[in-house]
Amino acid sequence: MRTSLKSSVLLIFCVAVALTSFAQNSLDPGAPSSQASTVVYEQDWKVADPEWYQISINSSGEASYRSRSHAKDGETSEPYNRQFIASAATRNLVFQLAKSLNQFQGNFESRSKVAQTGKKTLTFRDGPKESTTSLNYSDNQEMNQLISIFQRISTTFELAQKLDFDVRFDKLGIDRDLKSLEHLEADHQLAELQVISPLLERIANDNGIMNIARQRARRLIEKSRPQN
Repeated sequence: MRTSLKSSVLLIFCVAVALTSFAQNSLDPGAPSSQASTVVYEQDWKVADPEWYQISINSSGEASYRSRSHAKDGETSEPYNRQFIASAATRNLVFQLAKSLNQFQGNFESRSKVAQTGKKTLTFRDGPKESTTSLNYSDNQEMNQLISIFQRISTTFELAQKLDFDVRFDKLGIDRDLKSLEHLEADHQLAELQVISPLLERIANDNGIMNIARQRARRLIEKSRPQN
């Protein structure tokens, strides 16, 4: 009788712990979710630099950027990898567009003959389900809007990679890099600028860097902040 009672108490305790854990994960927006869906964009274009890159964003905001530049002097190019948290605005728009595009089920390639601009592959994953499509160019405005988001993220991170290199090895190149970032930001060619704000803060607060470059960094920091 006592053994049966102890078993019942232990069972109730285990169930209570499991329910508490489930409730905490459900209420905590930062808790990892096995149910998170993912949108992946991959671009492969040998004449571009980088010649290949891939961006992955899941519905909880966790994201990654990977790229490979052209090999120089016959050497193998080291891949560039970066983990980041996508802004709510970008994440929401990416998944909204993916939904409008039927989660990439279908052929989105333009029927018109256009110049090659690289192979673009979009994949939607939701648990065991996966759908994917590849194209060079599309006449679908929502598809082009989605591709533009990923291309602007790549532009931001590639310039940030160069800027980080110049901060360490070529301080005279910092102002040039920041000037390029400013021009691209003004032309709405950047995305997720907030991800590189720690690097911009380092530059803005470094007295060993030219004042004009530090001022550019401060202006870009202001641009990286969410607009009300």
